[in-house]
Amino acid sequence: MKKHIALGICVLIFLIIGGCSFIMPQSGENGYNHFWGNGDSFRGVFTYYKDGEESPVTEEVTVNFSKVKGYGEGILYAMTLEEMSEKQFPDYVLERLPVYLYVQEDKIYRIFLAVLSEEDAKEIEGEAQLFSDERIGTMVVCQEQEKEETVEESERGEIHTILRERDICKSNFANVNEYGNRTGYWENFSWEKDTGLVGYRSGYREGADLIEISRCDGGEISGTEKDGKNVSENENITFRVLDGKEISVSRDRLRDTERINNRWSLEETDAMIAPLKGTWTTDTYMGYALPYNLRKFEPDTYADEEARETFFGEYHEAVRAAEESPVPDISVEVQPVEEYEDGYTIRVNGYESPFSIILSTERINDEYPIYSDTTTLSESFFVEYPVVYIKLFAKFKDGESDRYNPATVIVSADGQVLLLMEGAFYSLERR
Repeated sequence: MKKHIALGICVLIFLIIGGCSFIMPQSGENGYNHFWGNGDSFRGVFTYYKDGEESPVTEEVTVNFSKVKGYGEGILYAMTLEEMSEKQFPDYVLERLPVYLYVQEDKIYRIFLAVLSEEDAKEIEGEAQLFSDERIGTMVVCQEQEKEETVEESERGEIHTILRERDICKSNFANVNEYGNRTGYWENFSWEKDTGLVGYRSGYREGADLIEISRCDGGEISGTEKDGKNVSENENITFRVLDGKEISVSRDRLRDTERINNRWSLEETDAMIAPLKGTWTTDTYMGYALPYNLRKFEPDTYADEEARETFFGEYHEAVRAAEESPVPDISVEVQPVEEYEDGYTIRVNGYESPFSIILSTERINDEYPIYSDTTTLSESFFVEYPVVYIKLFAKFKDGESDRYNPATVIVSADGQVLLLMEGAFYSLERR
Protein backbone atom coordinates (compact mmCIF):
# COMPACT_ATOMS: atom_id res chain seq x y z
CA MET A 1 0.00 0.00 0.00
CA LYS A 2 2.82 2.37 0.94
CA LYS A 3 4.51 1.63 -2.37
CA HIS A 4 1.34 2.57 -4.24
CA ILE A 5 1.03 5.84 -2.25
CA ALA A 6 4.68 6.68 -2.85
CA LEU A 7 4.31 5.90 -6.54
CA GLY A 8 1.19 8.05 -6.70
CA ILE A 9 2.96 10.98 -5.04
CA CYS A 10 5.88 10.66 -7.45
CA VAL A 11 3.54 10.62 -10.42
CA LEU A 12 1.67 13.64 -9.04
CA ILE A 13 4.92 15.56 -8.50
CA PHE A 14 6.07 14.62 -11.99
CA LEU A 15 2.79 15.85 -13.48
CA ILE A 16 2.91 19.12 -11.55
CA ILE A 17 6.53 19.83 -12.42
CA GLY A 18 6.17 18.59 -15.95
CA GLY A 19 2.92 20.46 -16.39
CA CYS A 20 4.38 23.69 -15.07
CA SER A 21 7.38 23.45 -17.35
CA PHE A 22 5.11 22.71 -20.26
CA ILE A 23 2.76 25.67 -19.78
CA MET A 24 5.45 28.07 -18.53
CA PRO A 25 5.46 31.08 -20.89
CA GLN A 26 8.59 30.82 -22.98
CA SER A 27 10.23 34.00 -24.26
CA GLY A 28 13.41 32.35 -25.44
CA GLU A 29 13.87 28.71 -26.30
CA ASN A 30 15.70 28.05 -23.02
CA GLY A 31 13.93 30.11 -20.37
CA TYR A 32 11.51 32.75 -19.16
CA ASN A 33 12.33 36.45 -19.42
CA HIS A 34 10.46 38.29 -16.64
CA PHE A 35 10.59 41.60 -18.51
CA TRP A 36 8.97 39.99 -21.55
CA GLY A 37 6.15 38.53 -19.46
CA ASN A 38 3.91 36.26 -21.49
CA GLY A 39 4.47 38.25 -24.66
CA ASP A 40 0.70 38.46 -25.02
CA SER A 41 -1.22 40.98 -27.07
CA PHE A 42 -2.42 44.00 -25.11
CA ARG A 43 -4.73 46.95 -25.49
CA GLY A 44 -3.02 50.30 -25.70
CA VAL A 45 -3.14 53.84 -26.96
CA PHE A 46 -1.32 54.81 -30.13
CA THR A 47 -0.17 58.39 -30.70
CA TYR A 48 0.93 59.64 -34.13
CA TYR A 49 0.54 62.50 -36.60
CA LYS A 50 -1.94 62.25 -39.44
CA ASP A 51 -0.89 63.73 -42.76
CA GLY A 52 -1.37 67.49 -42.75
CA GLU A 53 -2.23 67.68 -39.02
CA GLU A 54 -0.21 69.83 -36.60
CA SER A 55 -1.36 68.08 -33.42
CA PRO A 56 -0.96 64.36 -32.65
CA VAL A 57 -3.99 62.06 -32.48
CA THR A 58 -4.45 59.20 -30.04
CA GLU A 59 -6.41 56.05 -30.83
CA GLU A 60 -7.16 52.69 -29.23
CA VAL A 61 -5.15 49.82 -30.66
CA THR A 62 -4.35 46.17 -30.06
CA VAL A 63 -0.61 45.47 -29.96
CA ASN A 64 0.33 42.00 -31.20
CA PHE A 65 3.60 40.05 -30.96
CA SER A 66 3.86 37.43 -33.68
CA LYS A 67 6.62 34.81 -33.66
CA VAL A 68 8.87 35.06 -36.72
CA LYS A 69 11.34 32.29 -35.89
CA GLY A 70 13.14 30.59 -33.02
CA TYR A 71 16.93 30.43 -33.18
CA GLY A 72 17.80 28.12 -30.30
CA GLU A 73 18.86 30.78 -27.78
CA GLY A 74 15.81 32.97 -28.30
CA ILE A 75 12.82 33.89 -30.45
CA LEU A 76 12.42 36.70 -32.98
CA TYR A 77 9.08 38.53 -32.68
CA ALA A 78 7.40 41.19 -34.80
CA MET A 79 5.46 43.86 -32.89
CA THR A 80 2.54 45.15 -34.96
CA LEU A 81 -0.81 46.85 -34.55
CA GLU A 82 -3.88 44.78 -35.30
CA GLU A 83 -5.49 47.85 -36.86
CA MET A 84 -2.79 48.29 -39.50
CA SER A 85 -4.74 46.17 -41.98
CA GLU A 86 -7.91 48.21 -41.65
CA LYS A 87 -6.74 51.80 -41.04
CA GLN A 88 -4.86 54.18 -43.29
CA PHE A 89 -1.83 55.20 -41.29
CA PRO A 90 0.68 57.68 -42.77
CA ASP A 91 3.70 56.30 -44.62
CA TYR A 92 6.15 57.03 -41.81
CA VAL A 93 4.14 54.79 -39.45
CA LEU A 94 4.07 51.96 -41.98
CA GLU A 95 7.83 52.32 -42.45
CA ARG A 96 8.46 52.18 -38.68
CA LEU A 97 6.33 49.09 -37.99
CA PRO A 98 6.68 46.20 -37.38
CA VAL A 99 9.27 46.56 -34.62
CA TYR A 100 11.38 43.40 -34.43
CA LEU A 101 12.44 42.10 -31.02
CA TYR A 102 14.71 39.15 -30.27
CA VAL A 103 13.95 37.72 -26.81
CA GLN A 104 16.45 35.64 -24.88
CA GLU A 105 16.22 34.41 -21.31
CA ASP A 106 18.19 37.36 -19.90
CA LYS A 107 18.03 40.04 -22.65
CA ILE A 108 15.72 41.62 -25.20
CA TYR A 109 17.28 42.96 -28.40
CA ARG A 110 15.93 45.46 -30.89
CA ILE A 111 16.53 44.03 -34.36
CA PHE A 112 16.83 46.41 -37.32
CA LEU A 113 16.27 44.37 -40.46
CA ALA A 114 17.24 47.33 -42.67
CA VAL A 115 17.18 45.85 -46.21
CA LEU A 116 15.67 42.51 -45.16
CA SER A 117 12.04 41.46 -45.17
CA GLU A 118 10.43 39.22 -42.56
CA GLU A 119 10.61 36.36 -45.05
CA ASP A 120 14.36 36.97 -45.39
CA ALA A 121 14.70 36.82 -41.60
CA LYS A 122 13.10 33.38 -41.58
CA GLU A 123 15.90 32.15 -43.84
CA ILE A 124 18.58 33.05 -41.30
CA GLU A 125 20.07 29.81 -40.02
CA GLY A 126 20.82 30.66 -36.40
CA GLU A 127 21.60 33.22 -33.74
CA ALA A 128 25.23 33.55 -34.83
CA GLN A 129 24.13 34.71 -38.28
CA LEU A 130 21.47 36.97 -36.76
CA PHE A 131 24.17 38.90 -34.88
CA SER A 132 26.86 38.80 -37.58
CA ASP A 133 24.89 39.59 -40.76
CA GLU A 134 25.92 43.09 -41.90
CA ARG A 135 22.42 43.74 -43.17
CA ILE A 136 21.00 43.44 -39.65
CA GLY A 137 21.41 45.88 -36.77
CA THR A 138 21.07 44.76 -33.12
CA MET A 139 20.79 46.70 -29.87
CA VAL A 140 20.02 45.51 -26.33
CA VAL A 141 16.88 47.28 -25.07
CA CYS A 142 16.25 45.34 -21.85
CA GLN A 143 18.47 43.53 -19.36
CA GLU A 144 19.05 43.29 -15.62
CA GLN A 145 22.23 45.40 -15.69
CA GLU A 146 22.23 49.11 -16.41
CA LYS A 147 24.18 50.27 -19.43
CA GLU A 148 25.53 53.51 -20.81
CA GLU A 149 27.02 54.45 -24.14
CA THR A 150 27.46 58.17 -24.56
CA VAL A 151 29.58 60.92 -26.04
CA GLU A 152 31.72 63.45 -24.24
CA GLU A 153 30.06 66.72 -23.29
CA SER A 154 30.02 69.21 -26.17
CA GLU A 155 30.40 66.41 -28.74
CA ARG A 156 27.87 64.88 -31.09
CA GLY A 157 27.09 61.22 -31.76
CA GLU A 158 24.94 58.33 -30.52
CA ILE A 159 23.91 57.80 -26.90
CA HIS A 160 22.24 54.70 -25.50
CA THR A 161 21.35 54.08 -21.88
CA ILE A 162 19.49 51.33 -20.05
CA LEU A 163 18.18 52.46 -16.66
CA ARG A 164 16.63 50.31 -13.93
CA GLU A 165 14.22 51.59 -11.30
CA ARG A 166 12.71 48.82 -9.19
CA ASP A 167 10.59 46.72 -11.61
CA ILE A 168 10.96 49.13 -14.54
CA CYS A 169 13.64 48.95 -17.24
CA LYS A 170 14.04 51.85 -19.69
CA SER A 171 16.11 51.93 -22.88
CA ASN A 172 16.85 55.32 -24.44
CA PHE A 173 18.70 55.65 -27.75
CA ALA A 174 19.28 58.90 -29.66
CA ASN A 175 21.54 60.77 -32.04
CA VAL A 176 22.46 64.06 -30.35
CA ASN A 177 24.37 67.24 -31.14
CA GLU A 178 26.96 68.93 -28.93
CA TYR A 179 24.18 70.49 -26.81
CA GLY A 180 22.47 67.18 -26.06
CA ASN A 181 19.54 67.88 -28.43
CA ARG A 182 18.30 65.08 -30.65
CA THR A 183 19.28 65.61 -34.27
CA GLY A 184 18.41 62.27 -35.86
CA TYR A 185 16.51 59.08 -35.07
CA TRP A 186 15.67 58.23 -31.46
CA GLU A 187 13.84 55.30 -29.89
CA ASN A 188 12.76 54.42 -26.35
CA PHE A 189 11.38 51.27 -24.70
CA SER A 190 9.87 50.85 -21.22
CA TRP A 191 9.45 47.38 -19.72
CA GLU A 192 7.82 46.22 -16.49
CA LYS A 193 8.72 42.98 -14.77
CA ASP A 194 6.15 40.17 -15.26
CA THR A 195 4.08 42.52 -17.45
CA GLY A 196 6.18 43.13 -20.54
CA LEU A 197 6.31 46.18 -22.77
CA VAL A 198 4.49 49.15 -21.24
CA GLY A 199 5.72 51.95 -23.51
CA TYR A 200 7.40 52.56 -26.85
CA ARG A 201 8.32 55.88 -28.49
CA SER A 202 10.33 56.80 -31.56
CA GLY A 203 10.80 59.74 -33.89
CA TYR A 204 13.25 62.14 -35.44
CA ARG A 205 14.83 65.23 -33.92
CA GLU A 206 12.67 66.86 -31.23
CA GLY A 207 9.36 65.14 -31.95
CA ALA A 208 9.15 64.91 -35.76
CA ASP A 209 7.36 61.80 -37.09
CA LEU A 210 6.49 60.74 -33.55
CA ILE A 211 4.86 57.40 -32.78
CA GLU A 212 4.05 56.27 -29.26
CA ILE A 213 2.48 53.10 -27.88
CA SER A 214 1.35 52.94 -24.24
CA ARG A 215 -0.13 49.93 -22.49
CA CYS A 216 -3.47 50.53 -20.78
CA ASP A 217 -3.87 49.33 -17.19
CA GLY A 218 -6.18 46.34 -17.07
CA GLY A 219 -6.77 46.57 -20.79
CA GLU A 220 -9.36 49.30 -20.30
CA ILE A 221 -9.24 52.74 -21.89
CA SER A 222 -11.08 55.75 -20.58
CA GLY A 223 -12.00 58.63 -22.82
CA THR A 224 -11.81 56.84 -26.17
CA GLU A 225 -12.48 57.89 -29.72
CA LYS A 226 -16.10 56.87 -29.27
CA ASP A 227 -16.82 59.93 -27.16
CA GLY A 228 -14.59 62.12 -29.33
CA LYS A 229 -11.89 62.74 -26.72
CA ASN A 230 -8.14 62.44 -26.90
CA VAL A 231 -7.24 59.68 -24.42
CA SER A 232 -4.27 61.57 -23.02
CA GLU A 233 -6.02 64.91 -22.54
CA ASN A 234 -6.76 64.11 -18.88
CA GLU A 235 -3.28 62.84 -18.12
CA ASN A 236 -1.69 65.93 -16.60
CA ILE A 237 1.30 66.69 -14.44
CA THR A 238 0.57 69.24 -11.73
CA PHE A 239 3.27 71.08 -9.79
CA ARG A 240 3.36 74.03 -7.42
CA VAL A 241 5.40 77.18 -7.78
CA LEU A 242 6.79 79.18 -4.86
CA ASP A 243 3.59 81.01 -4.02
CA GLY A 244 1.64 77.75 -3.91
CA LYS A 245 -0.11 78.25 -7.23
CA GLU A 246 -0.61 75.05 -9.17
CA ILE A 247 0.36 74.69 -12.83
CA SER A 248 -1.02 71.73 -14.75
CA VAL A 249 0.45 70.58 -18.08
CA SER A 250 -0.54 67.71 -20.36
CA ARG A 251 1.78 64.70 -20.55
CA ASP A 252 1.51 65.00 -24.33
CA ARG A 253 3.92 67.91 -24.08
CA LEU A 254 6.64 65.83 -22.46
CA ARG A 255 9.45 64.46 -24.57
CA ASP A 256 10.88 60.99 -23.96
CA THR A 257 13.17 62.63 -21.39
CA GLU A 258 10.08 63.54 -19.32
CA ARG A 259 11.02 67.20 -19.61
CA ILE A 260 9.37 70.28 -21.08
CA ASN A 261 12.09 72.35 -22.66
CA ASN A 262 11.25 76.02 -23.27
CA ARG A 263 7.80 75.28 -24.75
CA TRP A 264 5.58 77.44 -22.55
CA SER A 265 2.75 79.84 -23.13
CA LEU A 266 3.18 83.43 -21.93
CA GLU A 267 0.69 82.75 -19.14
CA GLU A 268 2.63 79.71 -17.94
CA THR A 269 5.92 81.59 -18.12
CA ASP A 270 4.53 84.46 -16.07
CA ALA A 271 3.05 82.04 -13.51
CA MET A 272 6.49 80.48 -12.90
CA ILE A 273 8.43 83.75 -12.87
CA ALA A 274 6.02 85.88 -10.80
CA PRO A 275 6.71 84.15 -7.43
CA LEU A 276 10.39 85.11 -7.81
CA LYS A 277 9.52 88.81 -7.94
CA GLY A 278 12.09 90.85 -6.04
CA THR A 279 15.86 90.67 -5.63
CA TRP A 280 17.72 87.48 -4.76
CA THR A 281 21.38 87.25 -3.77
CA THR A 282 23.81 84.37 -3.41
CA ASP A 283 24.15 83.32 0.23
CA THR A 284 25.82 79.95 0.85
CA TYR A 285 27.87 77.45 -1.13
CA MET A 286 25.77 74.26 -1.25
CA GLY A 287 27.83 71.76 -3.21
CA TYR A 288 29.21 70.77 -6.58
CA ALA A 289 27.42 69.12 -9.50
CA LEU A 290 28.18 65.49 -10.24
CA PRO A 291 30.18 65.13 -13.48
CA TYR A 292 28.46 64.66 -16.84
CA ASN A 293 29.59 61.08 -17.57
CA LEU A 294 29.87 59.77 -14.00
CA ARG A 295 28.40 56.34 -14.74
CA LYS A 296 31.09 55.65 -17.30
CA PHE A 297 33.73 55.62 -14.55
CA GLU A 298 31.87 54.12 -11.58
CA PRO A 299 33.52 51.11 -9.87
CA ASP A 300 31.20 48.51 -11.47
CA THR A 301 32.06 49.61 -15.02
CA TYR A 302 34.83 48.41 -17.32
CA ALA A 303 36.57 51.77 -17.54
CA ASP A 304 40.35 51.83 -17.74
CA GLU A 305 41.72 52.19 -14.20
CA GLU A 306 44.12 54.97 -15.16
CA ALA A 307 41.32 56.87 -16.91
CA ARG A 308 39.05 56.35 -13.88
CA GLU A 309 41.73 57.69 -11.52
CA THR A 310 42.28 60.75 -13.73
CA PHE A 311 38.53 61.36 -14.02
CA PHE A 312 37.85 61.33 -10.27
CA GLY A 313 41.07 63.22 -9.55
CA GLU A 314 39.96 66.11 -11.79
CA TYR A 315 36.45 66.02 -10.31
CA HIS A 316 37.60 66.17 -6.69
CA GLU A 317 40.07 68.94 -7.53
CA ALA A 318 37.20 70.99 -9.00
CA VAL A 319 35.13 70.34 -5.85
CA ARG A 320 37.98 71.50 -3.59
CA ALA A 321 38.47 74.65 -5.65
CA ALA A 322 34.77 75.51 -5.40
CA GLU A 323 34.71 74.85 -1.63
CA GLU A 324 37.72 77.09 -1.02
CA SER A 325 36.56 79.95 -3.26
CA PRO A 326 34.49 82.81 -1.83
CA VAL A 327 30.80 82.85 -2.67
CA PRO A 328 30.42 85.01 -5.80
CA ASP A 329 28.43 88.20 -5.34
CA ILE A 330 25.49 87.66 -7.69
CA SER A 331 22.09 89.31 -7.63
CA VAL A 332 19.04 88.11 -9.54
CA GLU A 333 16.32 90.73 -9.88
CA VAL A 334 12.86 89.79 -11.14
CA GLN A 335 10.60 92.74 -11.89
CA PRO A 336 7.40 93.27 -13.87
CA VAL A 337 7.61 95.05 -17.21
CA GLU A 338 5.72 98.33 -17.05
CA GLU A 339 4.63 98.16 -20.69
CA TYR A 340 2.96 94.78 -20.24
CA GLU A 341 0.35 93.71 -17.76
CA ASP A 342 1.91 90.37 -16.78
CA GLY A 343 5.42 90.40 -18.30
CA TYR A 344 8.62 90.10 -16.27
CA THR A 345 12.31 90.78 -16.81
CA ILE A 346 15.24 89.06 -15.11
CA ARG A 347 18.41 91.04 -14.46
CA VAL A 348 21.57 89.30 -13.30
CA ASN A 349 24.10 91.72 -11.84
CA GLY A 350 22.23 94.49 -13.63
CA TYR A 351 22.24 92.75 -17.03
CA GLU A 352 18.80 92.09 -18.51
CA SER A 353 19.26 88.46 -19.48
CA PRO A 354 17.34 86.35 -21.96
CA PHE A 355 16.06 83.21 -20.27
CA SER A 356 14.52 79.82 -20.99
CA ILE A 357 12.55 77.52 -18.70
CA ILE A 358 12.83 73.73 -18.39
CA LEU A 359 10.59 71.51 -16.24
CA SER A 360 12.05 68.17 -15.11
CA THR A 361 9.38 65.88 -13.67
CA GLU A 362 11.46 63.14 -12.00
CA ARG A 363 14.98 62.76 -10.63
CA ILE A 364 15.72 59.79 -12.87
CA ASN A 365 15.37 62.09 -15.91
CA ASP A 366 18.42 64.08 -14.75
CA GLU A 367 20.58 61.13 -13.73
CA TYR A 368 22.19 60.30 -17.05
CA PRO A 369 23.62 62.00 -18.91
CA ILE A 370 24.13 64.72 -16.29
CA TYR A 371 24.03 68.10 -18.04
CA SER A 372 26.17 70.65 -16.22
CA ASP A 373 23.66 73.51 -16.57
CA THR A 374 20.40 71.66 -15.75
CA THR A 375 20.98 69.33 -12.82
CA THR A 376 20.39 69.15 -9.07
CA LEU A 377 22.60 66.11 -8.56
CA SER A 378 25.30 66.65 -5.95
CA GLU A 379 26.98 64.68 -3.16
CA SER A 380 26.16 67.47 -0.70
CA PHE A 381 22.40 68.10 -0.75
CA PHE A 382 19.04 66.82 -2.01
CA VAL A 383 15.97 68.48 -3.56
CA GLU A 384 12.47 67.20 -4.30
CA TYR A 385 11.01 66.98 -7.80
CA PRO A 386 9.48 68.34 -10.04
CA VAL A 387 12.19 70.98 -10.59
CA VAL A 388 12.06 74.16 -12.69
CA TYR A 389 15.31 75.31 -14.31
CA ILE A 390 15.55 78.94 -15.46
CA LYS A 391 18.59 79.25 -17.73
CA LEU A 392 20.10 82.73 -18.13
CA PHE A 393 23.39 84.66 -18.22
CA ALA A 394 25.32 86.51 -15.49
CA LYS A 395 27.36 89.59 -16.40
CA PHE A 396 30.84 90.21 -14.98
CA LYS A 397 33.57 92.74 -15.61
CA ASP A 398 36.69 91.20 -17.11
CA GLY A 399 39.18 94.05 -17.23
CA GLU A 400 37.75 96.65 -19.57
CA SER A 401 35.34 94.22 -21.27
CA ASP A 402 32.23 92.37 -20.14
CA ARG A 403 32.05 88.63 -19.62
CA TYR A 404 28.79 86.65 -19.72
CA ASN A 405 28.63 83.35 -17.85
CA PRO A 406 25.78 80.83 -18.27
CA ALA A 407 23.88 80.37 -15.01
CA THR A 408 20.74 78.55 -13.91
CA VAL A 409 18.20 79.44 -11.22
CA ILE A 410 16.67 76.25 -9.76
CA VAL A 411 13.31 76.14 -8.01
CA SER A 412 12.47 72.75 -6.44
CA ALA A 413 9.20 71.24 -5.25
CA ASP A 414 10.28 71.63 -1.61
CA GLY A 415 10.76 75.40 -2.04
CA GLN A 416 14.55 75.59 -2.40
CA VAL A 417 15.88 78.34 -4.68
CA LEU A 418 19.43 77.78 -5.91
CA LEU A 419 21.88 79.20 -8.41
CA LEU A 420 24.06 76.84 -10.47
CA MET A 421 27.10 78.36 -12.17
CA GLU A 422 30.33 76.76 -13.37
CA GLY A 423 29.39 73.50 -11.64
CA ALA A 424 28.82 75.02 -8.18
CA PHE A 425 25.46 75.36 -6.38
CA TYR A 426 24.69 78.40 -4.20
CA SER A 427 21.56 79.13 -2.17
CA LEU A 428 19.62 82.24 -3.16
CA GLU A 429 18.00 84.37 -0.48
CA ARG A 430 15.36 87.03 -1.07
CA ARG A 431 16.71 90.41 -0.05
